[in-house]
Amino acid sequence: MSRRTGNSTESGFALISVILLMGLLVTVSILLMGATSLEGSRSSGDVQTNNAAQAAEAGLNAYTADLTEDTGFFLDYLAAGEARRTYGGVQYPTTAGANANANVALSPSWPRSATWTYPSDITTDPGWRTLTGTSYQYLLEVFPDPVHANNVRVVSIGRPVPSAATPASDKTKYRAVESSVNALSISDFQMLSAANISYGSTATTSGWVYATVDDSGNPASINHSGTATADLFTEDVMSSYTGSTNLVSPARKYAKDSSPSIRTVISKPITFSDLRQSPQIAPIGGGQGAIQLNAASSGITLTPSSSIPNAWWLKFQSGGTVDVYSCMKATSGSGSSTTYYPVENRQPTCTFFQTYTLNQGGEDIYTTEDVIVSGTVNGQVTVYTAGGGKASSGDGSYASGDVVVGGNISYASSGNDVLGAVAKQSVIIACWEPNDPLTWRAATMSLNGRWESDYDGSLSPTCSASNKSNMTFTGSTATAGGGSMGGFNTRTYNYDATLRYLPPPDYPQIPSALKIMYQREIHSP
Repeated sequence: MSRRTGNSTESGFALISVILLMGLLVTVSILLMGATSLEGSRSSGDVQTNNAAQAAEAGLNAYTADLTEDTGFFLDYLAAGEARRTYGGVQYPTTAGANANANVALSPSWPRSATWTYPSDITTDPGWRTLTGTSYQYLLEVFPDPVHANNVRVVSIGRPVPSAATPASDKTKYRAVESSVNALSISDFQMLSAANISYGSTATTSGWVYATVDDSGNPASINHSGTATADLFTEDVMSSYTGSTNLVSPARKYAKDSSPSIRTVISKPITFSDLRQSPQIAPIGGGQGAIQLNAASSGITLTPSSSIPNAWWLKFQSGGTVDVYSCMKATSGSGSSTTYYPVENRQPTCTFFQTYTLNQGGEDIYTTEDVIVSGTVNGQVTVYTAGGGKASSGDGSYASGDVVVGGNISYASSGNDVLGAVAKQSVIIACWEPNDPLTWRAATMSLNGRWESDYDGSLSPTCSASNKSNMTFTGSTATAGGGSMGGFNTRTYNYDATLRYLPPPDYPQIPSALKIMYQREIHSP
């Protein structure tokens, strides 16, 4: 009996143990099934958020490509996939969703001073762009830097295409990336030349000096016997450098065979053929450049249909205006023996034409006649002469497209004002300019010609006046044909550091020369 009783008790415990074990197994199975389901859900969610991140990066890459072609793209277009902007109380594009799959042109282009806002709720914005062949889309927001004109911040948000499973309101599937992009400007260089560059032992260069290639692909070289406090660049080899240069650290020399190479700073050679076809001058696809377009829409266009002069004289006033004069070439003799002198050689006869008030957010001035410039600039101005204008009287000659320095040029407020002078041909200091010493300040560009004074032998006739004591230039120079500033006993060239953050409006940019300052993931707006 004792044995039977013991077996019965043990059997009871065994049965209870089996029941408990079975219950435990069932519980574990249920938990495992739930965990597996949860893990599957998490995996699916991870795939969606990762794909959303890739969509955001795709949007960022697309916009960076647009900036490569036009560094002022955000003033000329609403990008495909960009959120709807509000500017001046008006929403753009005016037709909601018009830019969901294509860029929409802003006509006229917006001024550099333009600022805009985006909707606080992006979930239902009509601009979301779906990536072809995917179920993901992106939305862009673009923020130009109000202080550093060459910088722009771009935010790109990615998400799954809204559906019942992933509604637009579910922002847990959104991912966002932010990038700051810097466009390298021609005005970043103290001297950029497609011809050989030479500095004597008394010269000091404080900005980048770059010897690029000419239209045939031949590299220019640098002979620098003075002091360089900023980098030197040549598209030639290191051995092409000549002169005993005093390089002040951290300045260094770059070449195509240096280590590091010139390509680590300048992604590809900067050519004047590219600059002539830049979006600001004459886009490759045809049509007018940004300077001409913006001058027509909100700036100053000097292209009269009658009484066309040989040149315009722009006399900038410190109060924020510019007095414009119509000028005809000086002459000697009469009848068939009349001699007409270039406007840089003898002071022309000028008649007051009109006073213009400068737009403080940026002013483009365009003409097809030569331009004489002097005075005190109060504003941010770019002057471009495209040449080709035919004088309606006098010698009836066609303008070359020269910018002529007719006297001192200064800024009313250093650091806030800037002048860009872009010549189809040359930038020339006039023989007759009245100032000694001559001091002038600008970012200048000679697209086909030289940077020179009227004393130089490449011009005819040359200046026969006595040399002046000294000339001081502060700014940036880009010249296709090199240059020489004869006629001054002392010449001082300073780089204008203001140009690093304040280039002139619509100043020609370098194609494909963009720097990504940073890129990071951020919380979705």
